[in-house]
Amino acid sequence: MTTNRNSLSTTPYDSGARRLPLLVAALGLSLALQTSAATSMLRAQDSQDARTLARQAWQAVDDFRRGGGQDQDPEHPGARFGPRLWEVAQSLPEGEDRHKAGEEAVHLMVHAGRFEAIDQWLSGLAASDPIWEAVLNRLPEAGSHLEGNRMATRQLKRLKQAGKDGLAVPISRIDFVLFRLLRTAGYGQEAQALALSLIKEHPDSEAAHTLRGFSQRDGLLQPGDPVPPFKMPTVDDGQLSSDSLRGKVLLVDFWSTTCGICLQEMPTIRAIEERLGEKGFQVMGVAFDQDPQAVLRAVESKKAEWPQVLASESDGLPGKLGASGTPYYVLIDRQGRVAAPGIGIHFVESRVQELLNQSADE
Repeated sequence: MTTNRNSLSTTPYDSGARRLPLLVAALGLSLALQTSAATSMLRAQDSQDARTLARQAWQAVDDFRRGGGQDQDPEHPGARFGPRLWEVAQSLPEGEDRHKAGEEAVHLMVHAGRFEAIDQWLSGLAASDPIWEAVLNRLPEAGSHLEGNRMATRQLKRLKQAGKDGLAVPISRIDFVLFRLLRTAGYGQEAQALALSLIKEHPDSEAAHTLRGFSQRDGLLQPGDPVPPFKMPTVDDGQLSSDSLRGKVLLVDFWSTTCGICLQEMPTIRAIEERLGEKGFQVMGVAFDQDPQAVLRAVESKKAEWPQVLASESDGLPGKLGASGTPYYVLIDRQGRVAAPGIGIHFVESRVQELLNQSADE
């Protein structure tokens, strides 16, 4: 029998050589699967950490408020938790968990009044980053404060400059938030112009649909419209007429005795009236109450000495000026025209100063 020496020496080697690439491939696949599994576990842990951190943050905020703490306070817990949550959000993969963590981080920092930090965060976001969709939910709330309004307006204008092709959110949504910021800041006519432009350029958008429903309510006066003459009884058995208010800048304060924020903001209104009353500033209250005595007791406790009328006896003023909730403020200019519907309390004094400085012909 003849033995093939070559076959004895090469066959095992050849078989191993053929198996080696398969082993390497299998090992690589195993490592890849393990890496993928580990990555998935880490991402899941990060998502869980974000949810846990958010719960801890809001629990700390609730405890802070129960202890008498206020928003914008230097010790507000949102200032501690917000940056940590934003950092976690940036480590998460694109998706709902990332968006939610980012939104909660901004929300916490708004309550803490840390608008400069929010500004820095948003400046680092690309216009194409989908997290903008969540961030936009919180910018109107930031806009209720002077610094926050400026920050939010600046960031949205920067976002628009990127052009619609590079945006993560529709232009119409950005413009709708800008509309709300302008209204809050007391620039009713500018807000109205933006709204009309949005409706014209994006007629099928959700924002246009919302604005049409808002602006086309029966009897609603638009910025620049004159307020019809009125004469109505006050809760202290007096009379209040538009004639007595002619030539003054008027703040109409829609409120109720059961509205805690309304009562909290009355001292701010009183301080503005004390500073600007002699220059031609006047306040009138419209209370969504049935009992005039309850209204009198509330305003006496807050030393709110301006005229008060019941909403039910105000000649339909809430509907004409768009007051569907409280607190709600509207500024009327010297010529008796709607100037700033829905203005935020922090913007009233500066806007009143501007209206007082306008000539009688403007």
